[in-house]
Amino acid sequence: MIKDLVSEFNTRRPADQLIYLKTEPFLSLEESQRIEFLKEMLLQEHISSKVVAAGLKTLRELRFKDRFFFKRFLDHPDSSVVIAAKKAIHQDDHHGDTDFFRVHELIKKQNKEKRYEAVKKMIDEQSTASEELLLSFLIEDNLKIRELVVGELSNRKTVDERKLLNQVERSVWYIRSAIIEILGNRRSELIFEKIDAWQHDLNVDVKLKLIGALSRLDRERVKGHLQQLTNDTHTLVKKEAQRTLERI
Repeated sequence: MIKDLVSEFNTRRPADQLIYLKTEPFLSLEESQRIEFLKEMLLQEHISSKVVAAGLKTLRELRFKDRFFFKRFLDHPDSSVVIAAKKAIHQDDHHGDTDFFRVHELIKKQNKEKRYEAVKKMIDEQSTASEELLLSFLIEDNLKIRELVVGELSNRKTVDERKLLNQVERSVWYIRSAIIEILGNRRSELIFEKIDAWQHDLNVDVKLKLIGALSRLDRERVKGHLQQLTNDTHTLVKKEAQRTLERI
C-alpha cells in the first residue's frame, strides 16, 4: 500500500506534493503509515529540496526518533534540508541520550587515531550507549571504528534488529556491509527480507558479507541463495559462495 502511494506521489509536481502532505488522503492515514510513507518518499531520487525539507519537518512533528535516518540529510546541498534534519536530530534531547549529538561531535573533532580511541573508550565505559549513537559511527570511513561498532552490536544481548535492517537501503557500501555482518553474527532471520537485493548489490564486499551471514543461518533456507551466488559475475564472490556451500 505505502509503495503504491509513494509511486502515485512521485507523479505529482513538487507544488502538488507539498499540498498533499498537508491534506487528505495523507492526513487520514494512521500515524505509523504516515511515518512509513515519509521514510519511503524521502529516500526516493529526484525529490525536490522543498519537499524533502517539508517531509523531514513532518517526521519531526510525528515524533519519529531515528537520528541515523535524519543524519543522512546533513550533507544535502540545500541548506533548508540540512536545517530540517538538524532540528529533527535535536528533537529528542533528554538525559541519557542528549549526549548523543554532543558525544558524536566531540569524537568527530578528534584526528583519525584519537577518534578510534575515543569511540573505544565510549563503548568500554558506556555499556548502554544508544544504538543510534553507535550506528552514527558506521558512517565514518574508518574500518577500525566500524569493526568496533560491529563487534559491540553483534554481541549485545538485545538490539533492535529491525532498526538495523531499515538503515541498509541507500546507505554507502561499507554501512551496508557492516549491518549485514551484524545481522549475520546475530543469526537474524530478518536477512531474508532483503536478501534478493543484496544478492544483486553492485559492491563485492556487500556480497561477501552476505555469504558470511548466510553461513550462520539454517542450511536449508540459505543453500538456494548461495547456489545463485555461485553464478555471480565476480570470481571472488563465486568462489566464496561455492566454498560456503561445501562447508555448511
